[in-house]
Amino acid sequence: MLQRAAPVLVGIGVVKSIISCREKRDQINLPVWARSPLLGLYAKVFSCNLEEAEVSDFREYTCLQAVINSPADSVVLSCGSIDENGFVEQVKGITYSVEELLGGKVPSPKSGNKLFHCILYLAPGDYHHFHSPASWNTNLIRHIPGALLSVAPSVAQSVRGLFSVNERVIVSGEWDYGPLYFCAVGAYNVGSIFLSMITNMTTNTNAYPPIADHIDYPVSSKRLQKGEEVGAFRLGSSIVLIFEAPETFSFSVKPGQKLRYGEALG
Repeated sequence: MLQRAAPVLVGIGVVKSIISCREKRDQINLPVWARSPLLGLYAKVFSCNLEEAEVSDFREYTCLQAVINSPADSVVLSCGSIDENGFVEQVKGITYSVEELLGGKVPSPKSGNKLFHCILYLAPGDYHHFHSPASWNTNLIRHIPGALLSVAPSVAQSVRGLFSVNERVIVSGEWDYGPLYFCAVGAYNVGSIFLSMITNMTTNTNAYPPIADHIDYPVSSKRLQKGEEVGAFRLGSSIVLIFEAPETFSFSVKPGQKLRYGEALG
């Protein structure tokens, strides 16, 4: 009996080691041959519901870490970590303040974590609905009226702070590793931003002055699943993701790369 159980006990020991490393924020990339047996054992030991998995083939998972996905068909304008002063690279050589973008302070990341950002441009011909990049709990929606300048890459390269000047809607909440901010930014002739979770928010209206205070819409801890529709633009625009993640997090995309909705960002 003990001999039969030995391989299982060894496997569980390996799984526990992987989990321990994950808790220490170390990223482990599993070789392809090991993914099905180890991740299959992990799923069995911890009663994971595999029917909820977006990808059923274990060979597609490189590790146990969470992955953040592209929320829309788009092109990557910029991605990377946020510096200690809270500035984000809009494009190479041009930065802007995260606090100005979000209309408030961002909590300092936990020990072993950092803040990251990703700016995605949706061209007018792209699929203009946007989806949840991860499974997370939302707690606040903030509408910040503003200008409606073009957010095309050529303009982003010349207008400093473009995304913190334009009208925008920010969905705030928490994912597995800390705060996550989903910022839908309006653009020239594209000020209408719709969110699936609320119906009483109106954007792209002359009711607000060009520079106005933000309007907050509290949300009662709504859970969004990865891939769930969040809202839509009229035609194209931009999305800025600000999120906390382990220091070992790395993006698997680069500026200029074309993405489809649901593809992994990192």
